[in-house]
This record gives sequence, structure tokens and C-alpha cells, in this order.
Amino acid sequence: MKKITPLIQIVMAFMLIFGANVANAANLNTQYVLSSQIEAWASDTIAGFQTIIKTSRAEPGKAIFFSVKRPDDSKIILEKETNKNGFAELEFDGVHTRVAGTYSVTAYLGGDEKFGIAHSFKVYPDQVSAVNSKVTVDQQMLKADGSNSAVMKIVLMDKYDNPIVNHQVNVISSRQNDFVQANKKRDYTDANGAVTFTVSSKTSGISVYSVYDATSKVILDKRISVLYTGGKSFLDAIGGNDNSYMYANTFLAQDAGAQTGTESLGSESVYKFKFEDLTAEVEKGAILDFGITAVDAADAPVTTYTGTIHFAVSGDNSSDVQLPEDYTFLDTDMGKHTFSKALLFKKAGTYKLGVIDLANTLLTGEFDITVNDKSADNPTPSSLVSITSPASGKYNSNTQVISGISLPGSDVKVFDNNEEIGKTSSDAKGKFEFTTPSLIDGKHILYVAAVSDKGVILGVSGKIEIEIKTTPAEINSITLTPDTGIAMSAPVVIAVSTDAGMAKVSAVIAGEVIELSPVDGKEGFYQGSFQSPSKSGKYDIDILVADALGSETSYENQKSFEVGNSSLETPGTIMGLTAMPGNNMVTLSWKIDDVKNISHYLVYFGTDSKSLVNFVKTFNSKTTWYIPKLNNDVKYFFAVSAVNKNGNESELSKIVSSTPTDQPYLTGFPSALDSELLDENLLEESAGANHTGPETAVILAVSMLGAAVPLLIRKKKR
Repeated sequence: MKKITPLIQIVMAFMLIFGANVANAANLNTQYVLSSQIEAWASDTIAGFQTIIKTSRAEPGKAIFFSVKRPDDSKIILEKETNKNGFAELEFDGVHTRVAGTYSVTAYLGGDEKFGIAHSFKVYPDQVSAVNSKVTVDQQMLKADGSNSAVMKIVLMDKYDNPIVNHQVNVISSRQNDFVQANKKRDYTDANGAVTFTVSSKTSGISVYSVYDATSKVILDKRISVLYTGGKSFLDAIGGNDNSYMYANTFLAQDAGAQTGTESLGSESVYKFKFEDLTAEVEKGAILDFGITAVDAADAPVTTYTGTIHFAVSGDNSSDVQLPEDYTFLDTDMGKHTFSKALLFKKAGTYKLGVIDLANTLLTGEFDITVNDKSADNPTPSSLVSITSPASGKYNSNTQVISGISLPGSDVKVFDNNEEIGKTSSDAKGKFEFTTPSLIDGKHILYVAAVSDKGVILGVSGKIEIEIKTTPAEINSITLTPDTGIAMSAPVVIAVSTDAGMAKVSAVIAGEVIELSPVDGKEGFYQGSFQSPSKSGKYDIDILVADALGSETSYENQKSFEVGNSSLETPGTIMGLTAMPGNNMVTLSWKIDDVKNISHYLVYFGTDSKSLVNFVKTFNSKTTWYIPKLNNDVKYFFAVSAVNKNGNESELSKIVSSTPTDQPYLTGFPSALDSELLDENLLEESAGANHTGPETAVILAVSMLGAAVPLLIRKKKR
């Protein structure tokens, strides 16, 4: 068996090392070959719920920027760093998914700004909201002849106003003999969440219609009442499941064709009811007084009339009219009663006011009125009614508590944008309080009206204007300067991009709060500075934002950064080492990139390039030094390393040689070590090596060649 020579051992060792390095480099190159073309995906979700966004593989520890495009074309930019395996994953908050539809997400690697392929995900509507869903009807008064009909429109929506599609809807009347028919034989909602029904009846009376979502098994809060006239006696025909709906806000009046017949009430005959003190044109929002007089065929008052009357209205916006409740005439009325501040039109349009005797549906009265939308849009405020809270301004809660002063013991109706949203009562001191239903983001004009138990408006408050904003600000980007290579206790500048006009933007790092200030000329940018932590490691950045309403939002782990331990950092490499021979001495000079943190240098030398057994410590950071008391005509080898103020030593420089002589002017500067005798690659070390003395890795590597170099020289001479 042949023996393996020392030279072969050395060659094999270096082949193994070199081969491993090549393999590692190849793995790195293939592992991240797609890092510049990042792709991102997200799972489908439900409106208001979060989803998870994930990326394809990239290089570990790199910033990935995500761009999410919502159905309304708005975009959200988010950032996340890849983990140790090269993947990034983040939670896309439910605040951003309230709009149902198709979203798309793309991503790019920080510094590249070239988005990868877009992938879409869907956000489906939440469950049906019994409160938000809408029910309307185009007419609320019809002839009870089976041919006159009204169209009911139902729009199913979730709590974020997203339409609910393909849900089966049933319309249920409070009376069994009414007719309800789905239009176009379609009883399920369309792409807008809408479905329409036609309703009619041959029986006079009031029908209350309820809407049932058969798919979700939900009954909507909104109900519609329709008054049918003619046919059987009114009271006999009412029937129904809920008599309280007789006192709903508005009902349609009987048309003119039914105004025939008389009935004896007391000793005189009433022919019809007559509206008094009303003009043919009024302004939207005006609170009106009017009177009703029972008259005979000669248009004279019937002073003995003591019946009970009911008011109704028809028109384009008949559901937006406030009418008095039913009223029973007293003997003292003498056939005429005035309703003070009892009539309010909240929308412009043409209306037909109607009044009907509950005991005789053929005894009616009507009045045509046009409501204009001019400057006087709001009720005239009264000093008797006022809102004390909230004040006009901006708020970050969808629910508001409205409190104020009204007439003691009165009902108080609350209006939002001229729509009644609820009712409460004042106490013995006139104080009232009302908690609103959930108000949508945007502007709201609020006022209240004091109403008597007969429905007469006693006074109206002044209006207040509030703006609701509950959507939190979004963090678009965070940048650090410097972004990498941050030393311990070093100054760092942080800049955050978010919504403009924020009252406060702060960064929280390692428990320290850094206040940021707006950047002049850059809307939505806020900047500040901080001192990096005094310990090395990885640190997360949280962002706190507060808008003008005082609403604070916290965003955790928005960015992270590394702090290095400067005590472990080694100086830069010595470059350009030269040796100038002299008489029994050699003068050395060299260069280094950064001398600021250099304490001194170590100069290694000896007569054998493979064993620099001598060394000397310089006084300071100057880059020249000489070695005295050397033997002339003897070749010496030299190398230099730098030592920083933390005591860490750099890699050795390349080895140079020089021969002292008593005639130095004839020699000049010698060249570096002959490359044929020593491969420069063998002198290179890992950048992370920590030198503690002359026995450095370079010297060890050179020593390994001790046996091999003579063999190489002899082989060359042959």
C-alpha cells in the first residue's frame, strides 16, 4: 500500500475546504434565485375579519413590502421582514376588510420596488343585519279594491352596508286576506341585495308588513304599514297581529273618490273634514300648526262632533312626514281643533294630507301640499328644548349619548340628518338622555323635538353638527437612518409615513417612547431621533398614532432592526504594506480604511515567512513604524495587524520582505512576498476571526506549508 505524502494531505485538505465553499456558494445562489420576484397570497375572509398574507421564499431578514388593493381602488402598503427561512407572514386587520368584494395583493423586496405577480382574494359580506337592511314602499295609502297596489323594496345588507345576494325573502302581512306577490317571480335578492314585492288588498284597514330573510332566518327591524280604504267597516277590518302599529308615524290617506256619504253624529250631519290654516306650499323642515274642522254639506262647522280621527299622508316621500297621533274631539272643541307644531315634512315633494273618522271610513278630508327645499331646511329652534351633549365637533365612536333639557315629562324625539332615530322621555326636571344606534362614519346633524302625548310638537332644539371617524390611521412605511450596521448607543433617525394631520405620532422601542414631528413639505411624514439600545440584539418598533379626535391606535411590531456589539467588532484590514530597508533597520508604512477607532498596531517579523516569531506594539494609530537592531544582509519578513480601542485585533496584512543594508540607497522598496513561493489565498482568513497575539490563523496557515514549500522549490528547479 502506498503512503500518503504530507503534500498530498495538504492538497486534499484544501480541496475539501475549497469544495465546501463552492457548494455553499452554489446553494446560496440557487436558494434565493427568485428573491427579486416575490409573490404574495391571502386567504378569503368575511367583512370585518382579518386574513393572513404570506409570501414566496426570499432571503432571510429582508424587508418585504405588500400592496393590497381594495374593491374601492384604495391601496394599503404594509411591511414585514422575512423570517430565518426566508418567508414573510402578516395579519391583514379586519379594519381593512369591511368592504366586500375582490382584493388583490402584490409584494416586492425592499430596495427593488418591482412588484411581483398580483394574486386576488375575496371578502364576503358578513351576516344579514336586521338594523341596517332597508325596507321602503312607494305608497302607504291604497284603495281596498285588489287592483290598486304598492311596491315594497327590500335591500338586505350586513352591518358594513355590503349587499347580501341570493337570499330568499318573504313578506308577511298582519292580515290574512292581503295579496303579496314577488315581482318578476323572483323572491331572492339580486346583485345589489334588493328584491321587490307588490302588495294590495280588498279589505279596508291597516296592514303591517314584516320582512323575513328565509335564508338567514332573520326578521328585519323595519316594518311597513299601508292603509287600505273602502270596503268593510274600518274597525272591523283592522285585525292584525300588533295593534300598536295603528299608531305608526305615517299612514296614507283615503283618496278623493271615497268622499261620499254622511253620518249623523249628535244632532247634525258631518259631510267632511276641512284642513285649516295651511298654505299650499311650505318649506322642508318647517314645523307647522294647522286645524281640522268637521263641516256639513254647506261648509258650516258641526259643533256637536265628538268622533276620533286619524291622520295619513301620501306622496313620493310619505315615510318622511311626521303627523299628529289620533285625536278624539271634545265637546269644548265645538267641532274644531288646532294641532300646534304637529306637522313636519323632512323631505321635499308633493303630498296629499288625509284625515279619516275611525268609526266611519267614508268620512274623510284631504289637502294637497308642496314642500320646497330652500334655505330654511331645519325646524325653528325653541328656547324650551336644547342639547347639552355632545357638542359640535369630531368623534371617534359610532355611538353617541345625547342629553339635554326639554319640557318636564314630555316625549323627546331624536333626529339625525332629518331622520327620526329614536325616542326617549324627559324627567320631572326636564332632563333627558338618549343613546343613539350605531352611526356611520361621516357628518351628522342632530336635533331633538319635545312631543306631547298626543303627538303635538312642543319645541325643537337647535342643531349640532358632529363628524364620526372610527377608521384608524394606517402605517404606510417606516425607515431608519442608518438602516443596517447600527451600533450600540448610536444615534438613529426614524421616519414614519401615515395619515396627514395626526395630532400625535410616536415610536416605541425597547420601552422608550420617541415623539415624532411632522416633516415640513412632506405631508403625512413624521420624523424623530433616538439612541439605539445599549445592548446588542434584535429590537421591534411599535407605532402609536392619535388623530385630531384624540383616538389612539397602537400598531405592534411594525419593523425590527439589529443592534451590533461594537466590543466584538474588529478593525478593518491593513492595506498597502511596504518595507523600506535601512542600515540595521527596516521602516514600514501602510494604510487602513478607518483610523478613528484604532488604538495601536502590532508589527510581526522574523527571518522565516512561515514563522513570524517576533512582534512589537506601536505607540498610537499612526501608520508608519521602524524596526531597529536588525542584521544587515539578512532577509526579514513583516506583517501588521490593527488593534481597536476595544482591544480587538484585525486580520494580518499581506507579508512583505526587506533586507537591511549599509547601502540602503541602492536597494529601493522591495516587492511583496514572491507569489510563486506562497499562494496569497492561503493567507486570507474569515472576517469574523478574533486575533489575540502573534499566533494568528495566517501564521498557522503559513506554518502548514513548511514541509511543502521546499518540495515545490526543488520541483521547480528541475
